[in-house]
Amino acid sequence: MEKTEKQIRHESLVEFLSNFSQYKSEGKPRFKKQKDSITHSKLCKIDTNDINGAVMVFVDTLNLYGGSNADVNLYELLQAYLQVPDYREKFNNLVSEAKSFKKENK
Repeated sequence: MEKTEKQIRHESLVEFLSNFSQYKSEGKPRFKKQKDSITHSKLCKIDTNDINGAVMVFVDTLNLYGGSNADVNLYELLQAYLQVPDYREKFNNLVSEAKSFKKENK
């Protein structure tokens, strides 16, 4: 079976990140190549350590001071969003409300 472009990007990114010590845990690469894309029904099974590692990459990419400081806690936000399906809809509604509020107050 031929790999999709998305799968190739995923595997290339995991390989690239594994070269940096800050993306290792106990000397081993923090990220693992996933054989298939994680679908909606399996989001709640994503390991907390994997979510936290992804937040680290996000924080570094945007050059944020951190993923958890002052009133920002991206670690807990993404853990709750991905791992607790009952709250995902509530988060989505809040995001829609916030986007509408932002448009109205431009």
